[in-house]
Amino acid sequence: MAEVSLTTIKVIHGIYLANMQRRTLLTRSQVTWDALPAHVRYDTGIFDARNPTGTRVMLRKVYLTFLHLKFQILRLLDLSGTNRDENLLQVSSSMLEVCMGIATARDHDSQTPMDLSSVVSLG
Repeated sequence: MAEVSLTTIKVIHGIYLANMQRRTLLTRSQVTWDALPAHVRYDTGIFDARNPTGTRVMLRKVYLTFLHLKFQILRLLDLSGTNRDENLLQVSSSMLEVCMGIATARDHDSQTPMDLSSVVSLG
């Protein structure tokens, strides 16, 4: 019986350590994103005409990649039951908003694909 308890403790400890690493990765990725220069980060202010369409689309793609990483980490934490669904919902909503922004920007640029499926798959 003590052997089963020790095995159970090791499994729980392993899950705890994995979740700590995931949270650390999540924090580090956010700190890294926040440390990027403002001209490299996506911002809702990039809709102005001073920035070319290609620049706006690329900034959104970079931000979408960051959000996708964040979503994957939050999803792993959610699978282990240690994350709240609100975080996943917020990141998912942001990802959808960025995808729609890419699609809108591509609608105005005749040299890039205009369908949403290409934005999501190639995004």
